[in-house]
Amino acid sequence: MRFKVFAVLLACCALAAPLAFAQTTGEISGVVVDGSGAPLPGATVTITGPQMPNGRSSTTLADGAFRFRDLPPGKYHLKAELSGMGVFDQDVVVALVTTTEVRPVLRATARESVEVTAALPLVDTKASEITVVTPKETIEKLPLTRTFTGTFQLAPGVAENNSSAPNAGGGKQDNTFFYDGVNITNPFFGDLYQNFSELDIQEVAITRAGVTPEYGRTGGFIVNGVTKSGSNNIHAEARFEYQPAGLAATSKDPTLTSQFEVFRPGLDIGGPIIRDHLFGYGSVNFLRQTEQDRVNNLGAVPDNATHINEYFGKLTGNPTPNHLLNASFRYRGISADNADIFATYAPSAGDIPKTIDRVIVASWFATFGSKFSMEARFNHNENNNGVSPITPIPYQTPFNPAAPYLSGLFTTTRVSRTGQTFIFPPATTTGQQIGGVDIAQNDQNFFRDEYRLQGSYLTNWLGATHDIRAGFTFSRNREDLRRSANGWGSITVVDTATTGTCSPTGNPDGGRPCYRARYWQSDEQISRGQTYGIFIQDQATWKRLTVNLGVLVNEDYYIPNDDGAFSFIRGDFHTPGNAAAIPSCLVNSSGPACTYKSRIDLPWSKQWQPRVGLAYEINPNVHDKVYGNYARYDNMDNQSLARAAAPVRLLRVDAFFNITTGKLIQQVVRNNQTNKLVIPNIDPTYTDEGILGYARPLGGGWAVELWGMYRKSTDIIEDFTANPVYGDPITGAGAN
Repeated sequence: MRFKVFAVLLACCALAAPLAFAQTTGEISGVVVDGSGAPLPGATVTITGPQMPNGRSSTTLADGAFRFRDLPPGKYHLKAELSGMGVFDQDVVVALVTTTEVRPVLRATARESVEVTAALPLVDTKASEITVVTPKETIEKLPLTRTFTGTFQLAPGVAENNSSAPNAGGGKQDNTFFYDGVNITNPFFGDLYQNFSELDIQEVAITRAGVTPEYGRTGGFIVNGVTKSGSNNIHAEARFEYQPAGLAATSKDPTLTSQFEVFRPGLDIGGPIIRDHLFGYGSVNFLRQTEQDRVNNLGAVPDNATHINEYFGKLTGNPTPNHLLNASFRYRGISADNADIFATYAPSAGDIPKTIDRVIVASWFATFGSKFSMEARFNHNENNNGVSPITPIPYQTPFNPAAPYLSGLFTTTRVSRTGQTFIFPPATTTGQQIGGVDIAQNDQNFFRDEYRLQGSYLTNWLGATHDIRAGFTFSRNREDLRRSANGWGSITVVDTATTGTCSPTGNPDGGRPCYRARYWQSDEQISRGQTYGIFIQDQATWKRLTVNLGVLVNEDYYIPNDDGAFSFIRGDFHTPGNAAAIPSCLVNSSGPACTYKSRIDLPWSKQWQPRVGLAYEINPNVHDKVYGNYARYDNMDNQSLARAAAPVRLLRVDAFFNITTGKLIQQVVRNNQTNKLVIPNIDPTYTDEGILGYARPLGGGWAVELWGMYRKSTDIIEDFTANPVYGDPITGAGAN
C-alpha cells in the first residue's frame, strides 16, 4: 500500500512540474549476519550523531540488508541488535555522495564493539563512478585559495586545475558546479557564477566520470560543495587574513605597476535553537581589497577598491527521527570602483561594476518504514550584474569631430595612407583608449528555479538487495540582457581606401578617412529555457557483485527571444550590397516592426540516456574492487543556447561620420548579429563514456585507484553563416 502511495505522489509531481541536482548527503548500508555469516532478518539497526540526535532506526530485510539514506556528512554511532542475538556497536563516518558500508555481526548473548577510529570510507565497493571526497579538515590544511573555486585544485586527472573551469575531457561548458545541491554553474561560459568562502564548506566531492541518472546529464565533471550545519553543540570559528601591499612583489616594468592590499575577515557560529530538533548556522565573510600605486602606459591610475559582503544562514530541523528539513539563504554583494582600466586605458575609460548573488535552498526528506523514503527540494539561484561608466556620456550625443573622445571610447590611431595621426591627451601614442567606456548599460541578470521530487525503495528480488530510485525534475531559467552605448560607443578612424565605407554610393566624401563609431543600440533581449527530467535507477547487490542500472530522459525548450517572439524597433540603416542578410524591416525605417518566432525543442524521444555500471568486491577483508561503467550524457545543460541561437540578437551598429564636419554618412548593421537559423529537428549533443578501473585501500588513510576512460562527443552544435540550403537566415524563405 505504501509503495502505491509513493508511486502516486511521484506521478502527481510530474504532472505539476533541472537539470542535475547534486546529492547533499551520504549513506550507510550493510548486511547484519550471525557468527556463521548467515543473514539476520528483523534486526533493528539504529544510528545517532550530532547531526541527528534523535537518531533513526531501520529493520533489516529478509537478506539482513539495511540502508540509511540522506544523512548529513559527519560522524555517527551505529547499533545493531536482535533479541537473543546480542548487540553490535561501531562508530562510522558518512561522506558526501558516498555509501559507508558496515557489516554488523551478532553473536548470541554477546555485545560486540568494533574499536576502530571512525574515518572516511576510502573505497565505496558498490559504486561504479569515479569520485573523490575531501572533508573540511583536509581543506583547511592545504595551501588552497580560501574560496570554493580553490577546492577545484583537488580534482584528480583534470587539466587546468588552477582555473575556475577545469576541463575533464569534454568542453568547459560540460562541467557542473553545485553548492548545497544548487546548480551555480555559469551557463554562458561554463565557469562559476557564485563563488563563496571556504569557511562554510563541510565537504567537497568531485565526480570525474560515471555520473548516475540521479545526478543528471553532466558530460564533464561535477564539483559538489556542501555547507556546515548546526548541532546540539555550540561551535564557532573566526578567520582573519591580511596581506599588506608591501609584501607583494614589485613589477619590473615601470609602466605597468600596482600593489594589492587585502583584508579578509570571516566568522561563523552554529548551535541549537530547539535542542535535539532545530539547529542554526550562520556566517559573515568580507573582502576589502585595494589595488594601489597603479601605473599604466598612460601614467598614474586611481586606486581600485573592491568590496565583497557575504552573509549566509541555514536552519536544519529534525522534528521526528523520520524527517529532516533544511533551509538556507546566501547573499553575496560585490562592488568596485575604477575597474577595468587596462594597460592602454585612460582612467576616464574605466567602469563601476556591481554584482548581487542570491541562493535559496529548501529540502525535506522523510522515511516511511525501513523500505520507503522520499525527498522534495526547491532551489533558487540568481545572479545580477550591472556596469556603469566612470565617465557617463549621453546616448548618441552630437558627434564632436574635433574631440571624438567626448563622444565615446576613442582609440588613437594613425592613417597609414595619409600619415595623419589622431592622438589626443592624455594619450601619448597610437593604440590607446581615452574618453568614456563604450557601454553605459551592460546588465546581465540570470535566475534559475529548480524543483525536484524523488523516492527510493529498498527491497529483495531475484536474490539481490535492490535500492530503486526514481524522480522528476523541472527547471526554469531566464536571462535578461540589457545593453546601451555610452555616447556613440567605441570610436576609431578608418580609411576609405581600404574599407570603402566613408564614400558609399550617392554620398561621396572625397576619399578621405572618416570616424567609425561602433555602438550597442539601447535594447533588451530576454532568453528563457526550461527542462523536464525523469530518471529511474537500480543498485542491485548480490553479495560482492553490484550492478548499477538506470536511465535519464529529458525534454528541453530554449526560447531565444522572450517566449518565442522578438520585436525590434526599426532603425534608419542602409547596408549596400548586403541587404539580403538583414530583415527588410531593419533596412528601412518604414513598415511594421520586426517580429520573429523562434523556439528550440529537444523532445523526450531524442534524449534517452542509459547508464550501466558493474562493481565487484574482490577481497571482503581488503574491500578492494574492480569496476566498469558505460554512460550517455545529452550535454544540453548549457542554457546559453537560448541566446546564442537567437535569429535576432541585440544589434551592434557601425556609424560613419565625416572627419571634419562630424556629419553622419551612413549606418551599417553588423552581419554576425542577424544571420542565425536553428536547423529544424536539430539533435542534441551527446557524449558516450566508458570507464574501467580498480581501487584498493592501503591503510593509514591511503588508497590507490587506477582507471582509464574513453569519451566521444557527437552532434556538436556549432554556428554557421547563412546557408542557401535553408534559405533566408531569418524567415527561412527559399529553403530547398
